[in-house]
Amino acid sequence: MKPIPKAAMPIVEYIRENVTRPKELPRGTLPDGTHLRWLIGSLLFCPLGLCKESNDQAPHQLSQFNFDEDEGEDFAERNISSTFQWWDEIPESDAHAACDAIWGER
Repeated sequence: MKPIPKAAMPIVEYIRENVTRPKELPRGTLPDGTHLRWLIGSLLFCPLGLCKESNDQAPHQLSQFNFDEDEGEDFAERNISSTFQWWDEIPESDAHAACDAIWGER
């Protein structure tokens, strides 16, 4: 698994502080096992989509979040896209390591 990109760290830190780690591991949604998502109800969510400020299950643009002014100023479009791209390249075989990378080891 690739390390978390530097540009993704502000978003990863936000997720660490504001999103509870799901109990189950995400599953790959593409035939190659990438695009890890959690099935919640009938919807598929990535870590960005688990943020309460997200207005999408897999947001990849800053405009898909409802951050208040103070929070939104801390993030740039490149932070969102870097996080989204890094996450979506992780194969299902690395799902546990990916969750540990965001939330720490269980």
